[in-house]
Amino acid sequence: MRRYSPRLLEWLPKSELRSAFVNKGRMGAYNADIPIWVVTAPWTGLLGAAEALHNEEVF
Repeated sequence: MRRYSPRLLEWLPKSELRSAFVNKGRMGAYNADIPIWVVTAPWTGLLGAAEALHNEEVF
């Protein structure tokens, strides 16, 4: 089951997403060191929510 578009993976390196993310004024230098990842694993959000339920620091 594929939940992402393969076209997204082709488009992303050509897009202006990275430059728009970095060019945020005074936050630009900070943002420049933050990687942008495409998560392709299924159910990532649900797995994170399930883990949070068992983490005492979340509640």
